[in-house]
Amino acid sequence: MSIPKQKILFLTLTLSFLFAPLSPYAYSMEFDKAINGMDINTLKTVDQVKTAVEKLETTLESANHQNQLSFELQKKILLKAGECISKLASFTNGKNLNKEKIKVYSTIRNTLKRNLAINEKKILFIQENKLDKLKDPAEFFKSNEWQNPQYLISIASYWMGWNGYYGCLQLPENDALRKELLEEAIKGFSRAFIDFEEEDVIVRSLLGRALCHGQLKAYESAKKDFSTVKRRLGKDHPLYIRCLYEENRILYATGNLELALRGIDEIREDYDKKIPPELAVGIDQLKAKILAGFLVKPNQEDRPSERTVDPSKDRIFRGLKQLAEQPNGMNEFYRYVRENSDRMGHLSYSALGPVGAMGVGDVFFEKKDFNRALDYYLPLSAESPKILFEKMDLIRLRIAYIFSRKEKWKDAVSVLKDFHKKFPDSYLLEQAIPLYYTAATNHYRQNSGKEAYKQFIDSALVYVTRCRGKCPDLSEAHFQLGQYYEKTGKPREAVKEFLRVDKDSANLPIAQYYLLKNFVERLEQMKKTGQIPSREGDQIFSDGLGVAKSYKGIFSGGKLTGSMKRIHPQMVILQAELLTFDPNDRCEEILAGLKDFESQFPKERPLFAKAFQMRASCYIHLGKIDHLNSEMVHFTASGPLDKNRYDALRDLANTFYYQAEETRKKHPIDTSEKNAQAALMLYQHLYQLSCDHSDYKNNCDAIQLRMARVYIENDKLDQAEVLYQDILKRNLLSADALYGLGLLYEKKEQWEEALATWRRFSDGVKEGTYHWYESRYKTALAHMKLGHEKKACDILNITMVLHPDFGNDELYRKYQELKSTICKETK
Repeated sequence: MSIPKQKILFLTLTLSFLFAPLSPYAYSMEFDKAINGMDINTLKTVDQVKTAVEKLETTLESANHQNQLSFELQKKILLKAGECISKLASFTNGKNLNKEKIKVYSTIRNTLKRNLAINEKKILFIQENKLDKLKDPAEFFKSNEWQNPQYLISIASYWMGWNGYYGCLQLPENDALRKELLEEAIKGFSRAFIDFEEEDVIVRSLLGRALCHGQLKAYESAKKDFSTVKRRLGKDHPLYIRCLYEENRILYATGNLELALRGIDEIREDYDKKIPPELAVGIDQLKAKILAGFLVKPNQEDRPSERTVDPSKDRIFRGLKQLAEQPNGMNEFYRYVRENSDRMGHLSYSALGPVGAMGVGDVFFEKKDFNRALDYYLPLSAESPKILFEKMDLIRLRIAYIFSRKEKWKDAVSVLKDFHKKFPDSYLLEQAIPLYYTAATNHYRQNSGKEAYKQFIDSALVYVTRCRGKCPDLSEAHFQLGQYYEKTGKPREAVKEFLRVDKDSANLPIAQYYLLKNFVERLEQMKKTGQIPSREGDQIFSDGLGVAKSYKGIFSGGKLTGSMKRIHPQMVILQAELLTFDPNDRCEEILAGLKDFESQFPKERPLFAKAFQMRASCYIHLGKIDHLNSEMVHFTASGPLDKNRYDALRDLANTFYYQAEETRKKHPIDTSEKNAQAALMLYQHLYQLSCDHSDYKNNCDAIQLRMARVYIENDKLDQAEVLYQDILKRNLLSADALYGLGLLYEKKEQWEEALATWRRFSDGVKEGTYHWYESRYKTALAHMKLGHEKKACDILNITMVLHPDFGNDELYRKYQELKSTICKETK
């Protein structure tokens, strides 16, 4: 029964390729709370549509169960269901996505069928219980009681049609459900176009039924409906063009290739820019299939023979190549070229075009004819046509693979160096990144220049940050990066990389060496800047102990081979150095670790000095002064006195000297005898070595001056005096000796000797310098101590008159104070 014509608003739906029908229903009331705010147009994923559909289904069932399923609510639910169908159809298909879409279509189907059942039940009830009792049935048929369920059945039928059609497209052709959905859809469309008077709804219902007949291969019924649609539309209507396209699809499906090809070309000629973009894609794809169909159709002139392809005469080649200039025509031309590659190997890249070249190149690649594959891949990579952008990652990877097979590592690197940037989301990254690292590694081995090394490091960095899946060289790459950061002064970065070297790596001992070296150097720096003790220092020390323990586990006293033979002596030194930062006394452990170091590693002479210094420090710490003496003698006697040994002795002596000074500042009562005694012992030994060795003879005076300072600071003034006098015997004008001796006589209150010494000192320094002013002051002070106030006063006055600007406020103040004490003011 037909529904009276009424004012209906249409919701325009945007679909891909298969024009979805317009919804023939309107609404002007707000949604109730159950579906309020559902905006299907904003949904972006199948999961979001699924949630909306489930909400519609739940609302329908709940409202029906509570007897609150009003006409308006049902209308809203059906309208939203239709929007969900259209939204699903707009999503691109894909293997996994199709499975999810099928589930959603199934839920919509259940909701529509449930609504149909509810309203059909109402109609049946009226027919069985009410119609016979009515006085005026004609008037009743105009009432809402009769019209509303009929209206809802028509809406549900309409959307059952489109839901069945789109749902079947997600299923394989041999699926039994597919036929059931299509028959159900045909029934729905047939009901809809009969019930509604709106032309657009009738046309779309007929179109939907025709599409369903086509899917069932009921081509005569489909053609009949397409013809009906065309008669009801103008020739420029998009659905008219769509019908032309579908009619040619039927021609293709029934083997009428010539007619189908002519029809497709006519659509292009007649409509050109009027063709909707989605339909244009389908037209090009259909033409490609038609042309490819000529290749397999028997007794066809265009069927290929054994001869080679001549592009100027082969219309299939020309047609498919032309179509391949559009994305939707690529696949058929690619397949055609591959299947006939033996007839096309003579064609150039320009003759084949990008898609054809890729097809021929792929065949040669698969046959391992790599040189011929490169003939097509290289110009393809150089041109990098937009139409093949999604294939360029594969092309480049294959080029790099071929170069690697040919051991042209530099060429392989040039192809792969920016692969991860150009194709950041490529599924081929798992292969490209390891190949890049392998190629860069081998290129660097062949060419150790700066540029090759830079590329190698870049490949290692890409490998450790981007490699996914199997990365067999990951540990090696971390090690190489660690060495790079170590060389370029980035110790923190180096530590991070070395910590990632695998436990079973052959490079682990070297990585542990660099780690321990870094930890020790950081601790030394922190000690110099007063940052020890601290929490950070404790952590670094703990990390260092962990590395040392791990290294010992590898070594376990076994025979030294490979890299361990090279780094083991240094590791012994580093482990001992690390222990010096332990707040607990580890000297016995240090001494045990360094025992017989020189005899164990006789070729490691540069390390002897460090071992000696640490053993000497431990002996002093433990109060074993006699051991220090024998250690010192052994050290100097174990080889020639080169600069390394000499500096080691001097540095150690200075270390003890400064340690004694530091302790004295903090604890004046403590004479720091251990450190002072050690310093003195080392200086005495160093003095003897210097005076006996021509290369170091000039250092004799400086060493005696330092020895004298040690004596003075420990109140051994007589011994210090002997040393100063000994220096002056060799050098009467030694300013340092005279200065030290003058101070010593003042400390001993031997003012006659002090006066004579300061006079000699004054005569030897330049007038007007700080030391000259100071010596004049010291001379005046000695006169005063001897009771020569007038002489002292004259010296002060003359100096201050002739040199009013001392250039030193502190010294000038001393002059003033001494003058005020001994000089009478002139009235």
